Amino acid sequence: AHRNYSRGFTSQALYETGLVFLPGSTDLGTSTIPVGNERPSAKTLEGLYASIGHQPWCVGALFLGDSTTRSPGLEARSSDVGDALDVVNLIGTALGVTFELASATHPAFHPGRYAQVLWGSSVVGRVGELLPSLARAHDLPERVSVCEIDVDAVLLQSDGAPHIAHPISVFPAATQDVSLVVSDSVSAAELAAALREGAGELMESLHLVDDYRGAGIDEGFKSLTFALRFRSSEGTLTQAEATEAKEAGVALAASRHGATLRA
Repeated sequence: AHRNYSRGFTSQALYETGLVFLPGSTDLGTSTIPVGNERPSAKTLEGLYASIGHQPWCVGALFLGDSTTRSPGLEARSSDVGDALDVVNLIGTALGVTFELASATHPAFHPGRYAQVLWGSSVVGRVGELLPSLARAHDLPERVSVCEIDVDAVLLQSDGAPHIAHPISVFPAATQDVSLVVSDSVSAAELAAALREGAGELMESLHLVDDYRGAGIDEGFKSLTFALRFRSSEGTLTQAEATEAKEAGVALAASRHGATLRA
């Protein structure tokens, strides 16, 4: 990224796959390998191999600058952590899994703009926006979003069972939006999980469309807006049925996270 940026490529969307070397707690290498044409002993080779750190196969991506360039009738859009989140979801789709996000802190990431990627109960990756000071230290612009997924860790937990796609419904979907005000300590992933669980099987999908903090929102709180899509496999949903499912999701979000509808 630095090499490209220094050569005038101010908007970038990069990815890489490969082995990531993670040194362990033991010393690396050995000082007992003989010189010349003498073959190392089995014990020496065993110690050498044991000192090699874990090297998982990972996929990483980086975004900086504009994700959409300015053109007639279209304004430029700066890349952000949402682009990195999209990549995480795409990797999950390719692997046949649905990742979850958990708020966390990391010394290299912007506070409040970092999350661990979970598969089951295990952390299999990370996504977020780098600290501006770290980005500047590498001669990059202040806003750099990245993600990384440990593919080996995901596959290790897979049971190998075929992934069965859901049948396509012939009935139309009903769409609605909902804006909820919650404490800054509540992550969008936690709120989305409550909405999905409360709404039940009628909720086909939801995604975050806005994260607002400012005028009209108390200090220490934020407004999260989700686009919801409902669909039934048995018939056409009415707006009243979709609203009932949405309200059930909001009720669970309120009891679990203290969420309130934004006025």
